[in-house]
Amino acid sequence: MSNQQLPRKKLKKPKRPMTAYNFFFKSEHQKIRQESEGYEGGDKKKEASIVDDLTATSTKKRKTSRVGFEDLGKLIGKRWKEIEKDELERYQELARKDSERYKRESEKYYEDQSKIIPCLSWT
Repeated sequence: MSNQQLPRKKLKKPKRPMTAYNFFFKSEHQKIRQESEGYEGGDKKKEASIVDDLTATSTKKRKTSRVGFEDLGKLIGKRWKEIEKDELERYQELARKDSERYKRESEKYYEDQSKIIPCLSWT
């Protein structure tokens, strides 16, 4: 049986670890989406705060309440720079745990990968 005919089991590589900023971005993105959906129904206080934040970071005029990706990135970046120390530590802890998860899964992945790939001998 040639090497090309050997069945190979496909292993799914582990997802790379998220950084503290990634966790923060994900959390803030959900908050902004909930806030923007909430003010479409008529909550003027939420509308005013989000619109103020967006106009402070946006170079484009907004015709709708939908948040564009560029504006979203600018708004979250601004919030990241102003994050409090205890909240930052919480996101750093999440990132540390995710990094440990990635290390464990990577070790297992490469261990399993070495069992699947057959040894090739030249003799």
